[in-house]
Amino acid sequence: MKRALLVVLLCCCLAIPLQAADYHYRVLDNMTGGNLSLYQISAVSDSGRIFGFGWDNESMCNSAVTWSSQTGFSALPSPVSYYDYGVCDANRSGQAVGTASYTSPECPNWNYSAIRWTSDGTASSLTVPGYQNAQAYAINNLGWVVGFASDGLSGSPIMWNPYGIAITLDGLRVANDINDNGDIVGWSGDGANGQDMWATIRHPNGTTQILCHGEAFKISNSGNVIGSSFFWSSKTGVIDISIDLPYIDGFCLSDVNDRGEVVGFYRVWEPMFDEPYPFEWVPNEYAFVWTADSGIVNLGKMSGLEASNAFCIDDSGRIYGTSSDGLVMWEPVTTPECTSILSLMVGLGGLGLRFKRGRI
Repeated sequence: MKRALLVVLLCCCLAIPLQAADYHYRVLDNMTGGNLSLYQISAVSDSGRIFGFGWDNESMCNSAVTWSSQTGFSALPSPVSYYDYGVCDANRSGQAVGTASYTSPECPNWNYSAIRWTSDGTASSLTVPGYQNAQAYAINNLGWVVGFASDGLSGSPIMWNPYGIAITLDGLRVANDINDNGDIVGWSGDGANGQDMWATIRHPNGTTQILCHGEAFKISNSGNVIGSSFFWSSKTGVIDISIDLPYIDGFCLSDVNDRGEVVGFYRVWEPMFDEPYPFEWVPNEYAFVWTADSGIVNLGKMSGLEASNAFCIDDSGRIYGTSSDGLVMWEPVTTPECTSILSLMVGLGGLGLRFKRGRI
């Protein structure tokens, strides 16, 4: 009987997931390397390579910037001469996509070109027949890309296969992200004054699923979705995310992982108490992580920061962002909720041993 009880307790303990009780804050690097500085993180590969938007002090333009602990900061090349370009997304193997703006004698006005980089940094343009402009927003781990194409008068959401062949997507007005299952999120409707605008999933078979009013920005491989102010999963449905603070000046949801953890940052006006009266009010930004069970956890205040942003989270819960210290990471410190159950198991085991000895 005791053995059966111990087996049941052990099974219950193993079924309880580890919960993040705290986060270890670590500075990876400063925000600047040579002529480059990074101001927004778009994605992180499995090797820890960071991709995003930066500033090139030499060309005085936005630049696609990547960073790793081995090589530091470097700019990704562009296939043609662009004025501004950056990385919008990257997958686990280090393939990246982004958008660049340019002018040319044939196109004297500002135009946009979709770019794809291989894991070794080789750049190529993603084109769409019949359209002058193209933008690439996201890439999955299989190399499929989604974005948008336009000719100045009309536009269409686009998917490129791993060979760069463009496919027009129906059922959506804009495609923002694609997961490894081929599910694509964006919005549908005509978008008139923001009224007819619906956060939508387009499934690989072409069917669409409307989630709620608004726009969907990210989808994880497990199907978790975030929009401008909501989280959705097939288990929970739509959950509105709000930050109830005085003097709040907006917030942004940046990323979601397979575990349903959401990261972002919010801006709030706060007084500078160290200033002589009358004190000055300043906007401070704080990184946060959200879960359906715990709500908002302020990573910035937890780490003693007055300026922080959270941009990406991987499936192990590591969070990448920026702060007044530079390029940073918050790593979850997990503790098993079954500690007390393990103690009980040890105690019962001891009682069983004494009981057996007593009968000898």
